[in-house]
Amino acid sequence: MVIIVGVGASSVLAAQQSKINNLQDQLSTGTGLLACPQITYNGFTGQANVPLTGKTDKFTLIMENATIPMNANSTWHAWTYNGTVPGPTLHIQLGDQVQVHVINHLNLVHSWHMHYVGYNFSDDGSPANVIMGIGAGAMISPGGQYTYNFTALSPGLFYYHDHAATAQYGVMYMVAQGLYGTMIVDDECTPTLAHDWPIMMGEIGAQVNGTDAPYYIMDGKGFNGGEGGLEQLFAKGGFSAIQAQINTTLLTFTMKVGQVARLDLINIGDETHTFHLHDIAMIGEWNNAGVAFPAEVVPLDPGVAQAVIIQPTQPGLWLFHCHVLGHEDISMVGALLVTS
Repeated sequence: MVIIVGVGASSVLAAQQSKINNLQDQLSTGTGLLACPQITYNGFTGQANVPLTGKTDKFTLIMENATIPMNANSTWHAWTYNGTVPGPTLHIQLGDQVQVHVINHLNLVHSWHMHYVGYNFSDDGSPANVIMGIGAGAMISPGGQYTYNFTALSPGLFYYHDHAATAQYGVMYMVAQGLYGTMIVDDECTPTLAHDWPIMMGEIGAQVNGTDAPYYIMDGKGFNGGEGGLEQLFAKGGFSAIQAQINTTLLTFTMKVGQVARLDLINIGDETHTFHLHDIAMIGEWNNAGVAFPAEVVPLDPGVAQAVIIQPTQPGLWLFHCHVLGHEDISMVGALLVTS
């Protein structure tokens, strides 16, 4: 079989490959962990040998209930940081001091545990603090508060979540209920970004009322039926019906051709997920720096975080979804709207 590619298609492919090569050159020569030439690292701790900036980043997180409509038939009674799932993204610069003040307005003991390196044990935010009698306040009682401190000496994509457990609820239950968020430590080689979007993939918490709540979610949203559901909705109501679901049930981002964006991909769930973005190269940033993920699929075992850089070359409604296709068919699908 002979495939003839028209001039227009060839031009698009050439432009796409050129931008991929350009992104790879930028990242491999100066972005992210082990790729930023201005930064050296302590081989044992992985921390950067950089001077402190003298700046202190202060964040306040309130653990509180939030009632989140999931679709017309179901409501999630989530536990959150600051009323959203995921919680706020904490943007930090390498070398900063960081203070995260957490207030517990929920009716159980909860905490703030960071997936990071180099903080003091008293700021671990786990039951070990109580067991050892060091930083016991990091497990925050209802109505209580605690300030977690650390120095940002490791650049990259990280995240935080509750690490409490009770006789009734385990850590998985607490986290799935919505107590998680993204943390990013940028270094001097971070590229200029038009957008920086966290995408936290997982399973919905247990406290849901109604019927047909999506089981698999991204950033707290899920579209029942996946791509098949989108087709059926379009057949019934046209594009306006799809528009009505944007960032209600269908996680959607918007950018322009040629803009550079970062996707902060995190599997916060208890099952293996993958992330596939149609026809747009995903270039690793701190991990796999400068390398395009083969077949446009990023594997994400539970707890894995991977930042990727994208630069679309064509306008379109580009779908993204978990490529464990059973998950996508249930509800784990979203869209990137690229305009010219």
